[in-house]
Amino acid sequence: MLSTIRKIALVAMAILAAFAVLFADVAAEANSPPPATPTPTPMPSAATLPPTPGVGLRVISPSSGTVLEVGQSVRLILRLKNMARVPRERGGVSLSVPPDVEIEVIESDSELGSVEIHNPGDWIWHKDGRRIRAHRRIVETDSSDWTPRQHGYLVAVLTPTVAEPFYIELRAQICSERHMGCEREPSRFSRDERGFPVERDRDRDERGFPVERLRIDVRQAPAADSPTTTENTNEEDPPCNP
Repeated sequence: MLSTIRKIALVAMAILAAFAVLFADVAAEANSPPPATPTPTPMPSAATLPPTPGVGLRVISPSSGTVLEVGQSVRLILRLKNMARVPRERGGVSLSVPPDVEIEVIESDSELGSVEIHNPGDWIWHKDGRRIRAHRRIVETDSSDWTPRQHGYLVAVLTPTVAEPFYIELRAQICSERHMGCEREPSRFSRDERGFPVERDRDRDERGFPVERLRIDVRQAPAADSPTTTENTNEEDPPCNP
Protein backbone atom coordinates (compact mmCIF):
# COMPACT_ATOMS: atom_id res chain seq x y z
CA MET A 1 0.00 0.00 0.00
CA LEU A 2 2.79 2.39 0.92
CA SER A 3 4.67 1.67 -2.31
CA THR A 4 1.57 2.42 -4.36
CA ILE A 5 1.12 5.79 -2.67
CA ARG A 6 4.81 6.55 -3.24
CA LYS A 7 4.46 5.78 -7.00
CA ILE A 8 1.40 8.02 -7.28
CA ALA A 9 3.31 10.83 -5.55
CA LEU A 10 6.28 10.49 -7.91
CA VAL A 11 3.99 10.60 -10.94
CA ALA A 12 2.25 13.72 -9.60
CA MET A 13 5.60 15.44 -8.99
CA ALA A 14 6.73 14.63 -12.54
CA ILE A 15 3.53 16.10 -13.96
CA LEU A 16 3.92 19.27 -11.87
CA ALA A 17 7.54 19.63 -13.02
CA ALA A 18 6.51 19.32 -16.66
CA PHE A 19 3.86 22.00 -16.25
CA ALA A 20 6.41 24.26 -14.57
CA VAL A 21 8.80 23.96 -17.50
CA LEU A 22 5.98 24.60 -19.97
CA PHE A 23 4.80 27.74 -18.15
CA ALA A 24 8.39 29.00 -17.92
CA ASP A 25 8.85 28.67 -21.72
CA VAL A 26 5.55 30.45 -22.38
CA ALA A 27 6.50 33.31 -20.06
CA ALA A 28 9.93 33.68 -21.62
CA GLU A 29 8.45 33.77 -25.10
CA ALA A 30 5.89 36.38 -24.04
CA ASN A 31 8.58 38.66 -22.59
CA SER A 32 11.05 38.31 -25.46
CA PRO A 33 11.01 40.93 -28.26
CA PRO A 34 9.19 39.89 -31.40
CA PRO A 35 11.39 38.43 -34.11
CA ALA A 36 12.45 40.84 -36.80
CA THR A 37 10.27 40.60 -39.86
CA PRO A 38 12.48 39.67 -42.82
CA THR A 39 12.60 42.36 -45.47
CA PRO A 40 11.23 40.87 -48.68
CA THR A 41 13.27 41.20 -51.82
CA PRO A 42 11.79 44.15 -53.72
CA MET A 43 10.03 43.10 -56.87
CA PRO A 44 9.74 45.48 -59.79
CA SER A 45 6.29 46.94 -60.16
CA ALA A 46 4.44 46.80 -63.44
CA ALA A 47 5.10 50.50 -63.98
CA THR A 48 8.89 50.07 -63.79
CA LEU A 49 9.18 46.97 -65.93
CA PRO A 50 10.25 47.43 -69.50
CA PRO A 51 7.24 47.22 -71.76
CA THR A 52 6.27 43.98 -73.39
CA PRO A 53 7.79 44.00 -76.87
CA GLY A 54 4.90 45.41 -78.83
CA VAL A 55 6.66 47.54 -81.43
CA GLY A 56 8.01 46.01 -84.60
CA LEU A 57 10.29 48.42 -86.50
CA ARG A 58 11.93 46.88 -89.54
CA VAL A 59 14.30 48.45 -92.06
CA ILE A 60 13.59 46.77 -95.38
CA SER A 61 16.25 48.77 -97.22
CA PRO A 62 19.01 49.85 -97.34
CA SER A 63 21.35 47.66 -95.34
CA SER A 64 23.96 49.13 -93.04
CA GLY A 65 27.24 49.78 -94.85
CA THR A 66 25.60 50.60 -98.18
CA VAL A 67 28.00 52.59 -100.38
CA LEU A 68 26.74 55.54 -102.43
CA GLU A 69 28.33 58.18 -104.60
CA VAL A 70 27.72 61.87 -104.10
CA GLY A 71 24.41 62.72 -105.73
CA GLN A 72 23.31 59.08 -105.89
CA SER A 73 19.96 58.37 -104.20
CA VAL A 74 18.87 55.41 -102.12
CA ARG A 75 15.41 54.39 -100.99
CA LEU A 76 14.77 54.02 -97.28
CA ILE A 77 11.84 51.66 -96.63
CA LEU A 78 10.53 51.26 -93.08
CA ARG A 79 7.77 49.09 -91.69
CA LEU A 80 6.09 49.69 -88.34
CA LYS A 81 3.94 46.94 -86.84
CA ASN A 82 1.85 46.70 -83.68
CA MET A 83 3.13 43.41 -82.28
CA ALA A 84 0.84 43.49 -79.25
CA ARG A 85 -2.42 41.56 -78.91
CA VAL A 86 -4.29 44.69 -77.87
CA PRO A 87 -5.11 47.86 -79.81
CA ARG A 88 -3.06 51.02 -79.32
CA GLU A 89 -4.25 54.62 -79.51
CA ARG A 90 -1.26 56.15 -81.34
CA GLY A 91 1.86 55.13 -83.23
CA GLY A 92 4.54 56.46 -85.53
CA VAL A 93 8.15 56.44 -86.66
CA SER A 94 10.91 59.03 -86.53
CA LEU A 95 14.02 59.19 -88.69
CA SER A 96 16.71 61.81 -89.09
CA VAL A 97 19.72 62.46 -91.32
CA PRO A 98 22.49 65.10 -91.34
CA PRO A 99 21.79 68.47 -92.98
CA ASP A 100 23.95 67.61 -96.00
CA VAL A 101 21.64 64.72 -96.92
CA GLU A 102 18.52 65.61 -98.87
CA ILE A 103 15.39 63.67 -98.00
CA GLU A 104 12.07 63.31 -99.79
CA VAL A 105 9.14 61.23 -98.54
CA ILE A 106 7.58 59.62 -101.60
CA GLU A 107 5.14 57.27 -99.88
CA SER A 108 3.49 56.95 -96.47
CA ASP A 109 0.40 54.78 -96.26
CA SER A 110 -2.69 55.69 -94.28
CA GLU A 111 -1.66 53.47 -91.35
CA LEU A 112 1.26 55.80 -90.58
CA GLY A 113 -0.94 58.88 -90.91
CA SER A 114 0.39 62.43 -91.15
CA VAL A 115 4.02 63.19 -92.01
CA GLU A 116 5.90 66.13 -90.51
CA ILE A 117 9.34 67.28 -91.66
CA HIS A 118 11.70 69.43 -89.55
CA ASN A 119 14.70 71.08 -91.15
CA PRO A 120 17.89 72.16 -89.38
CA GLY A 121 17.15 75.28 -87.36
CA ASP A 122 13.48 74.46 -86.74
CA TRP A 123 12.19 74.36 -83.19
CA ILE A 124 11.56 70.86 -81.85
CA TRP A 125 10.68 69.42 -78.45
CA HIS A 126 13.21 67.55 -76.33
CA LYS A 127 11.87 64.60 -74.33
CA ASP A 128 12.39 66.52 -71.07
CA GLY A 129 10.06 69.30 -72.24
CA ARG A 130 12.61 71.83 -73.53
CA ARG A 131 12.38 73.48 -76.93
CA ILE A 132 15.59 73.12 -78.91
CA ARG A 133 16.80 73.89 -82.41
CA ALA A 134 17.06 70.92 -84.73
CA HIS A 135 20.51 70.09 -86.11
CA ARG A 136 19.38 67.31 -88.45
CA ARG A 137 16.61 66.76 -90.98
CA ILE A 138 13.80 64.94 -89.18
CA VAL A 139 10.81 63.06 -90.57
CA GLU A 140 8.05 61.98 -88.19
CA THR A 141 4.76 60.20 -88.70
CA ASP A 142 1.78 60.00 -86.37
CA SER A 143 -1.48 58.08 -86.61
CA SER A 144 -4.21 56.72 -84.34
CA ASP A 145 -6.11 53.48 -83.77
CA TRP A 146 -3.49 50.78 -84.20
CA THR A 147 -5.23 47.41 -84.17
CA PRO A 148 -3.33 44.24 -83.21
CA ARG A 149 -0.87 43.16 -85.95
CA GLN A 150 -1.57 46.31 -87.97
CA HIS A 151 1.42 47.61 -89.94
CA GLY A 152 2.32 50.59 -92.10
CA TYR A 153 5.10 51.57 -94.51
CA LEU A 154 7.19 54.69 -95.08
CA VAL A 155 9.32 55.18 -98.19
CA ALA A 156 11.80 58.06 -98.43
CA VAL A 157 14.56 58.92 -100.90
CA LEU A 158 17.92 60.01 -99.44
CA THR A 159 20.54 61.83 -101.51
CA PRO A 160 23.94 62.72 -100.01
CA THR A 161 25.60 65.91 -101.24
CA VAL A 162 29.08 65.43 -99.72
CA ALA A 163 31.52 62.53 -99.76
CA GLU A 164 31.26 61.65 -96.08
CA PRO A 165 29.67 58.68 -94.32
CA PHE A 166 26.47 59.46 -92.43
CA TYR A 167 24.05 57.79 -90.06
CA ILE A 168 20.30 57.42 -90.35
CA GLU A 169 18.82 57.56 -86.85
CA LEU A 170 15.62 55.51 -86.45
CA ARG A 171 13.07 54.94 -83.73
CA ALA A 172 9.38 54.08 -83.39
CA GLN A 173 6.72 54.10 -80.73
CA ILE A 174 3.22 52.78 -80.18
CA CYS A 175 1.29 54.29 -77.27
CA SER A 176 -1.70 53.33 -75.17
CA GLU A 177 -2.93 55.07 -72.03
CA ARG A 178 -4.61 51.83 -70.93
CA HIS A 179 -1.55 49.61 -71.37
CA MET A 180 1.57 51.05 -69.73
CA GLY A 181 1.91 54.17 -71.87
CA CYS A 182 4.33 54.14 -74.80
CA GLU A 183 6.36 51.21 -76.00
CA ARG A 184 9.42 52.25 -77.97
CA GLU A 185 11.83 50.58 -80.32
CA PRO A 186 14.64 50.54 -79.56
CA SER A 187 13.88 50.25 -75.85
CA ARG A 188 16.23 51.76 -73.31
CA PHE A 189 15.67 48.73 -71.07
CA SER A 190 16.70 45.12 -71.08
CA ARG A 191 16.42 42.43 -68.38
CA ASP A 192 19.19 40.91 -66.31
CA GLU A 193 19.45 37.22 -65.42
CA ARG A 194 16.92 37.68 -62.58
CA GLY A 195 14.37 39.39 -64.79
CA PHE A 196 14.93 42.87 -63.36
CA PRO A 197 14.96 45.88 -65.71
CA VAL A 198 18.33 47.46 -66.41
CA GLU A 199 18.96 50.51 -68.53
CA ARG A 200 21.11 49.98 -71.58
CA ASP A 201 23.67 52.41 -72.90
CA ARG A 202 22.30 53.30 -76.31
CA ASP A 203 22.81 55.93 -78.98
CA ARG A 204 20.32 58.76 -78.59
CA ASP A 205 18.96 61.33 -80.99
CA GLU A 206 19.07 65.06 -80.34
CA ARG A 207 15.73 64.81 -78.55
CA GLY A 208 17.15 62.34 -76.05
CA PHE A 209 15.40 59.16 -77.23
CA PRO A 210 17.24 55.87 -77.89
CA VAL A 211 17.77 55.21 -81.60
CA GLU A 212 19.11 52.61 -83.97
CA ARG A 213 21.83 53.99 -86.27
CA LEU A 214 22.21 52.86 -89.86
CA ARG A 215 25.55 53.77 -91.48
CA ILE A 216 25.73 54.80 -95.13
CA ASP A 217 29.14 55.30 -96.76
CA VAL A 218 29.50 57.98 -99.43
CA ARG A 219 32.37 58.39 -101.88
CA GLN A 220 33.15 60.95 -104.52
CA ALA A 221 31.82 60.11 -107.96
CA PRO A 222 34.68 59.21 -110.32
CA ALA A 223 35.53 61.87 -112.88
CA ALA A 224 34.41 61.11 -116.40
CA ASP A 225 37.24 59.86 -118.61
CA SER A 226 38.35 62.56 -121.04
CA PRO A 227 38.21 61.40 -124.67
CA THR A 228 41.51 60.13 -126.02
CA THR A 229 42.45 61.36 -129.51
CA THR A 230 45.46 60.46 -131.62
CA GLU A 231 46.80 63.12 -133.99
CA ASN A 232 48.89 62.39 -137.10
CA THR A 233 51.53 65.12 -137.56
CA ASN A 234 52.64 63.94 -140.98
CA GLU A 235 50.91 65.43 -143.98
CA GLU A 236 51.46 62.26 -145.96
CA ASP A 237 50.51 58.79 -144.92
CA PRO A 238 53.44 56.87 -143.51
CA PRO A 239 55.01 54.53 -146.07
CA CYS A 240 54.02 50.93 -145.93
CA ASN A 241 56.74 48.36 -145.50
CA PRO A 242 57.06 46.06 -148.43
